[in-house]
Amino acid sequence: MVSCSDINESISPAQEQISINGTLDGFSALTSTRTQVGSQAEDGALLMEWSVGDLVGVFGGNTVNSSFTGNHTAPASQTTFSGSMSSGDVPKYAYYPYSEQAVNYHAIPVTIPIEQAYVDVNSISAYDVKATDVITDKGNGNYQLNMRQMVSLVRFEISLTGVDG
Repeated sequence: MVSCSDINESISPAQEQISINGTLDGFSALTSTRTQVGSQAEDGALLMEWSVGDLVGVFGGNTVNSSFTGNHTAPASQTTFSGSMSSGDVPKYAYYPYSEQAVNYHAIPVTIPIEQAYVDVNSISAYDVKATDVITDKGNGNYQLNMRQMVSLVRFEISLTGVDG
């Protein structure tokens, strides 16, 4: 995808600590920056949780791809992420999983293979991609992210019990 933007992405040397609250919806333990499958909802949907050490990438008016780290010590469906932005800047776009290669919020690098294999519940976490531009200022340097799934996770189970051959 190609896009153009009139945004000045210069980075100010002054940094300011802020907090971002991240919530995962119902369909919304891996290491690194990957969510994990939690429990299963009554309708069969898998409930995702933030893994310990998860990172989200944040862009602001002057902040380019700042990493925010989850503050939780156990897998959680809701948590607070902490990081820093240019002084006086506010978050405008956030994405998950964090990538150091992202330099433009219009082109976040994501690779999903043509064919994905289900090995166990953790194997689908590799395809959990989220983003948002819906960020609510809660005051005192706190912001609420309303992340949305960018890809769908679908699992098919086929039983061949009783089929000859």
